[in-house]
Amino acid sequence: MHLEEFIKKFDHPGCVILLVGKRKVKPTDQETLVQLGELLARKTTYMTFRSGNAPGADELFCSGVGMIDPARVLMVIPEETHRKKHRKDYTFVSLDEFNILKEDPVVYAAKKHKTKGLIDYYLAGNRGGYTSKVTPILRDAVKVLGHQHLSPATAAVVYIDPEKPNEGGTAFTIGVCRDNGVPVFDQQVWIQWLSEGKS
Repeated sequence: MHLEEFIKKFDHPGCVILLVGKRKVKPTDQETLVQLGELLARKTTYMTFRSGNAPGADELFCSGVGMIDPARVLMVIPEETHRKKHRKDYTFVSLDEFNILKEDPVVYAAKKHKTKGLIDYYLAGNRGGYTSKVTPILRDAVKVLGHQHLSPATAAVVYIDPEKPNEGGTAFTIGVCRDNGVPVFDQQVWIQWLSEGKS
C-alpha cells in the first residue's frame, strides 16, 4: 500500500494507528522511525497514534509524531509508574485505570501468550513478583482491542526484526491485530512511504 492510499483509507475521525515495534532498533534504522512518525503526523489530520511507552521503536516512532503534534499520541502503560522518567508531553492511560475481568476480550487475547498461567493470578488482585511479566501483555492486548472508554485500533504500523519476526511482545501484538482484523504494516511496506512523502 502506498502512502497516499494509507492516508486516504485511515485519516478519518476516530482512526487509531498503533506505532509499535522491537525494543532493539538497529542504529541505522533509528532516524527512519522518527522520520516516519513525523511524516504521518504532518501528512494527516485526524489520525491519533497509540503506543506502549516502551524504549526502542515505540519511543522513536512517537518522538516523530511529537515533533508535530504530541496531543495526538496516547500511551497505554502497564502500570502508573511505568518509565516515568522517560515520559514526554503525551496522554497516558494505565491498566490501573481499567477494571479488567476474566471474561474481557483482552484477557482471552492475553492468554494466547506463554505467560497465560499468571493472568488469573494477576486478575485475582495479586501484584508484584511475576505479575510484572503479565501487565505488558495485557497492555499490548488493550492497545489493540481497546477497553471501556478506549476504542479499538484501526491499523498498526510496526517495526519488526526480519530475522526473528515471531518473537517477543511485538510478535504478540501483531498476532492480536491479525486475530481481530487490524491491518499491519511493517517496514517492508512503510519504508517506501518516506520517499513518497517527499514528493
